[in-house]
Amino acid sequence: MPPTASNSSRAGRTRNPSAAQRQTNKNRADAAAKTRANKEKAQKATARKVQRGSNNARAAALRDATNAGEAEPLSAEEQIAALTARLEAAEAKNEALNRKNKKLKKSVHPQTASTDAEIVPIPKPKRKFNLQEAMQLEDNRKLFTELQAGVHSAALEAKIDFESNWSQQDPGTVAKIFRVMRDMVLLYDLP
Repeated sequence: MPPTASNSSRAGRTRNPSAAQRQTNKNRADAAAKTRANKEKAQKATARKVQRGSNNARAAALRDATNAGEAEPLSAEEQIAALTARLEAAEAKNEALNRKNKKLKKSVHPQTASTDAEIVPIPKPKRKFNLQEAMQLEDNRKLFTELQAGVHSAALEAKIDFESNWSQQDPGTVAKIFRVMRDMVLLYDLP
């Protein structure tokens, strides 16, 4: 079931989602954006805390060396050489982290090639269609609504364009939603 009602009917007349549905969609999108913003703030705060700790450790080491009388002022060439060495070490570490990040991204989101054999079109219903009956969940309203909410949630996370029809959505985005829902259905052990 698509996340929202289609904007056009079979007769070609346009149909607008209700005000309540638009508000619900807006509230969900706002909540998702707020959650992402909070995660980003928490990550930035953690990074600042780590950086402060690193800076404090370096300052303490320099202070200890200075207090012990071991540190002599470095010449300009020595300072440049030390800074260049630190920069090269940081660049090497950054490159290693980038390679590791690429490997992790590939393992989390493997590139799957879909073939025509995998795509089975759903035949157009000849009578009034009831999705709950088609899923054989007419006796389990709770599970049906959980799955329906899962589709809505996955659509919000995938940033589906709610102004377009389901058939006009990006196929890659729709495929992501299908994968999430397939995993959810497997959790419930449905036929």
